[in-house]
Amino acid sequence: MLWRCFGIKNAARLGAALVAGMLTLTACEQTIKETVSPISCYFHQEALLDAEENFSETIVQSVTLGSVADSLVGSLHDRDVESAVKRASMRGISNVAADYFKIRYNEAGTREDSIVSMRDDFIADNRQLDEAGRAMDALAQCRISQYEAILSDPEAGRVDRNTALTRKEDVDFKITRDVDLMDTILEGSEKRAKDFKSALYVGFGLLPGKIPGKRKYEKYVVLAKANARSKPGGPIIGGLFEGERVHIPPGNEDKAWQPIVWFDGKTVYVHIELLAHQDSGMAANALARVGGRSKNFEIEKLSAFAKDRRRSVERKGHDYRRKIKKIRDAAAIRLELVEAVSY
Repeated sequence: MLWRCFGIKNAARLGAALVAGMLTLTACEQTIKETVSPISCYFHQEALLDAEENFSETIVQSVTLGSVADSLVGSLHDRDVESAVKRASMRGISNVAADYFKIRYNEAGTREDSIVSMRDDFIADNRQLDEAGRAMDALAQCRISQYEAILSDPEAGRVDRNTALTRKEDVDFKITRDVDLMDTILEGSEKRAKDFKSALYVGFGLLPGKIPGKRKYEKYVVLAKANARSKPGGPIIGGLFEGERVHIPPGNEDKAWQPIVWFDGKTVYVHIELLAHQDSGMAANALARVGGRSKNFEIEKLSAFAKDRRRSVERKGHDYRRKIKKIRDAAAIRLELVEAVSY
């Protein structure tokens, strides 16, 4: 050990060097003790930083940038949108949701393209929430490892107590930043989910096909919760809520399995016994049972999934705080036991 520290290779010269070496031995040993590889958690925190950047923006800011968004929204007059959406109302939705819908509407050639585009954006948000949740789990474990290193180093005599306390303050600052990131992600994701949902409802209110849709469709109301099938009596590929409005091409009134235009442009089938024309008394009764508000199965499914993702992230955030509190409590006790030594 001393040979490496002083560069002495010849054992015979060691004795002569000891006198002078004793004067610098303490400093040399301290340097060796303090050479401890730091534990970095940036890789895990980076995932939260990416999520924070996304969820700090509105859904309009996410799909385009600054002046581009202004020019797209500005190029669309209210009468253009009203012509396209027909009876689909944008009353009661936020300006952000309305502007986002206009941007996606301007890009799309069909109702189906606009819906699929907005749906994909919503799904991407949910995936990023999942990534943020996984990052929280990994980050909690990494912060615990940092704390363990801070505590074990002075206990093993590698650093003094004051150095350990300084390192602890640095990690505590980073932990505060972690918590702030989590709170921003949760708050922003909730706002974005609400706007996505509103914009999607406007999109589903469009007539199928090319925008603005002029082809005639018969509008029916779902009488009870129903399955959407890939072919008459075939596999289930989706669902419909009671009171949900659907579009059926004309000329299919007498068919047992009614062809419905699905949100992605494909045709799905629902049995006629579960449907009634929107002008019928049966349709009116179905709408009355749901309070006159027609819900969309696909939109509500996405919204429910987003809510579940936020709850999962929120639970992981609580778990993060619990784990950090536990290690902090242990650190307070263990650091008190470490004698303040000046090396």
